[in-house]
Amino acid sequence: MKPSDRKMLDEMVDFLKLNNNYSVAIDSYTDMDERGTDAHNIKFSEERSKSCLDYLVSKGIAQERLIAKGYGDTKPLVLKPKTEEDHQKNRRTTFNLIKQM
Repeated sequence: MKPSDRKMLDEMVDFLKLNNNYSVAIDSYTDMDERGTDAHNIKFSEERSKSCLDYLVSKGIAQERLIAKGYGDTKPLVLKPKTEEDHQKNRRTTFNLIKQM
């Protein structure tokens, strides 16, 4: 995990501790098909979202408040990536508030 990832996850921990009535969907994505098979991309994105969930749980966030899902390359932000920056935009994890408890 990159230091910038850890910083962002620590900020999410702080937010969730202050707002303990929210649940969060952790959605991860990968590059387009040419960088791996569909099955590989789904598995990799599921592992990425699970890694985020595990980190949040290790910091005291109840697992029941978190839903981790991997979408592979099914929802790209850049449809025809040409640069590494374009690929990076498709390789991402998002956090979405899904409900107040």
